[in-house]
Amino acid sequence: MTSDTGWPSAHIIPAELATLVDAFIDLQDREAGCVLALVTDRHDDLVAPVIVDEIPVDADPDDLARLVAHLADIASHLDSQAGLALGVGRPGAARMESGDELWSPALASACAESGVHGLGVAIATPQGVLLADDDAAAA
Repeated sequence: MTSDTGWPSAHIIPAELATLVDAFIDLQDREAGCVLALVTDRHDDLVAPVIVDEIPVDADPDDLARLVAHLADIASHLDSQAGLALGVGRPGAARMESGDELWSPALASACAESGVHGLGVAIATPQGVLLADDDAAAA
């Protein structure tokens, strides 16, 4: 099912985030590196997907935190009770790699600052998609 905007209509459930991220981030974006922000309304229904491409795997952690803060700020201006989920596209294996662990704390911090609620982080690689939070909980 698609919305009037042409993207899949979705109610974002953190446990199913990997499936949604897999649908939005294509192979080319995974190879080049990208961040997908899935902005939801107060009911966690998808309002707007925003993709930022050409994010280097070795990007400066402070730059990543600023990017996530900016995305959370955008979400808060769309709906004061918005939600925000992130999909991180990168080359490599479908396992947590160095740098992947930065995204969940950046999302948590940005959401606390902006007032939106975080819906999780999924890492999308050419080999598959995994939930960053699941791997962190297993460690």
